[in-house]
Amino acid sequence: KNRDEYTALHSINVCMLSVALATVRGEPEADIEEMGVGALLHDVGKMKVPMDILHKPARLSAAEFAVIKQHPQYGVQLLEQGSQLSQQSLRIVREHHERLNGHGYPDGLTGDEISHYAQIVAIADVYDAMTSDRVYQESRAPGEVMKLMSRSRGDFNPTLLDQFIHTLGAYPVGSLIELNTGEVGFVVPSEARQPRPTMLVVLDHRKRRYFPQRIRDL
Repeated sequence: KNRDEYTALHSINVCMLSVALATVRGEPEADIEEMGVGALLHDVGKMKVPMDILHKPARLSAAEFAVIKQHPQYGVQLLEQGSQLSQQSLRIVREHHERLNGHGYPDGLTGDEISHYAQIVAIADVYDAMTSDRVYQESRAPGEVMKLMSRSRGDFNPTLLDQFIHTLGAYPVGSLIELNTGEVGFVVPSEARQPRPTMLVVLDHRKRRYFPQRIRDL
């Protein structure tokens, strides 16, 4: 956290999202714990990536991206030296950038060659990265990110991705939404997951505060 606050917060988010999905799936508690540790430490290898590359506000060169792509191996090296992590946790650190279609790194693994729990963490990792502000890109809305991930041409396990989207909902609670009417509000909890959210409308079409505020089921 002292070296790179974004990576620290991202790691916590990825851990929570991964554990949430695995819990909803009913995975064994011991496996969830090992996965959670791997998820929390998945980017620890970035400690060995130069800060000027990690925080470059523009597109990385091929050489710079090659350095970034080494962080999974760096992470495993760091953790093997001074920890007693399980092989399952270490596989997550090494494999969280692998993709089912073989287009990932560092090993270009495909399908079931990739750890089941690394496949979960990969989904959480991309989702949190794309919904967060970075030095080189602004955050995207959760619903937009989920659509992009669904169209990703075989990067992710489709069953796990569908369950992730269902678990969070396309519009997670707390999301700020502007309707096509111009009204603005926040997504609030509803009794059942639905394609369209229930929202607390706080501004009217002229961006004036509603009083009292209104609940609208979309």
